[in-house]
Amino acid sequence: MEKIRKGHYAISLRRIVQVLLLVDLFVSLVLFGFMSGSEQGIDRAEAVSEEIVRLETSIYNMKESLYALSGRARQYVLTHDGEELSAYIAELGLSEEKKEHLVETGSHFQEEGIQYHLQTVQSLIDQVIREQCRAILLAAGGTEHAEQASRISERVEMAGTQALSPAKRQAEAEERIFGDNYLSMMEQVNRQMDVYRTALTGNIRQNQSYGMRTLSRRIGDYRNLSLISSCTLFITLGLLALLIIRPVYTLIGEIHYGMPAGQRGIYELQFLASTYNHFREQMGNARLRLSYEASHDKLTGLYNRGAYNEFLEMYRKRPLALLIIDVDHFKTINDTRGHVTGDKVLVRVAEILRRTFRETDVVCRLGGDEFVILLLDVNRSAQDAIGAKIVHMAKTLEVAEEGLPRISISVGVAFAEQVSSVEELFLAADHALYRIKKSGRNGYAFYAGGPLPG
Repeated sequence: MEKIRKGHYAISLRRIVQVLLLVDLFVSLVLFGFMSGSEQGIDRAEAVSEEIVRLETSIYNMKESLYALSGRARQYVLTHDGEELSAYIAELGLSEEKKEHLVETGSHFQEEGIQYHLQTVQSLIDQVIREQCRAILLAAGGTEHAEQASRISERVEMAGTQALSPAKRQAEAEERIFGDNYLSMMEQVNRQMDVYRTALTGNIRQNQSYGMRTLSRRIGDYRNLSLISSCTLFITLGLLALLIIRPVYTLIGEIHYGMPAGQRGIYELQFLASTYNHFREQMGNARLRLSYEASHDKLTGLYNRGAYNEFLEMYRKRPLALLIIDVDHFKTINDTRGHVTGDKVLVRVAEILRRTFRETDVVCRLGGDEFVILLLDVNRSAQDAIGAKIVHMAKTLEVAEEGLPRISISVGVAFAEQVSSVEELFLAADHALYRIKKSGRNGYAFYAGGPLPG
């Protein structure tokens, strides 16, 4: 508790923030722990799914390769086509890679049953390939393909077959690749790979089930903790509303209407209210902004040079157009008709300027017969619209009023996008004004680029 004045105490915002930070830190750490566990469960489930896909893919590829080898071997035995033999030898190399991938898929599982099925599958695949190689070597013996077929001879033992006649070799080759024994071996390989897949998939799904149960528990814990976190949040919001938000709005209303501020809410707000009341008692209703007389021209009621400089600094980063306006032959009007008429001319020009341009635009009198206008949020695409306003304004001034002569003006216009600073913006507009004066006055010109006076 912090003491404001004798007999008046309040809770400090610093202490509220400390408590909230500790609560938030605790909840965040617990949530982080639960989220980490949930992510591990999700990762495990994803890994299991990927393992099943790899297993299915490797078994499918191995079966496909065995059938492809069988087809190539049978075609060669029947046709003695050298291209079929080459294709078989190439496919044999690919089948070795696929078999290695199949073995690698099951090598991560150390269960005795899975390893037994894996070894059985390997053995049966090797038996089938050896039988294919024997059939090919028998069919190729004594032919022009014998040397090519010798590339697979290291896989089988062919002792005693050299003495067979070509017809017997061909018959034995066909029997080995088309006989019931070969068909039985192929069927056994397929069946054993299915058994291996079933065993491995069951093991994987068991791990998946464990991971999903763990994930389910994590989600339940996360839901409960989220409920606690939501309750904590509502309590926090209630405290903020009671001790900060509501007192702040009340204090704002009291300050806005110039009323004494009541001391309520947290310590810092009560201290602020006490300071405001002290300031209010000392300063009364003194205003902090510049007085109207300090920022406006007394004759025309337009902004003066000081206000122009402030607006220019305030809007220096916004798209701007600057108009510099001179009353043509104003000195002659003063000399021939007097300063009273000259002042009336300036007042009329000021009124026309004020009526012609938007309320958001800044119309100023810098001094004498020189006026400037800051057009906010415009760029060079508005040239035609600006020109139309200037023409309309000039036509209005050309109509003489009672006691006043016809008035003409010269206008120079420049855009902020054409220059690099607001200082150069004035020089650019002045450069355009100089051009129109040099060409005979009573008109307007836009800055068209070129060097500016230093």
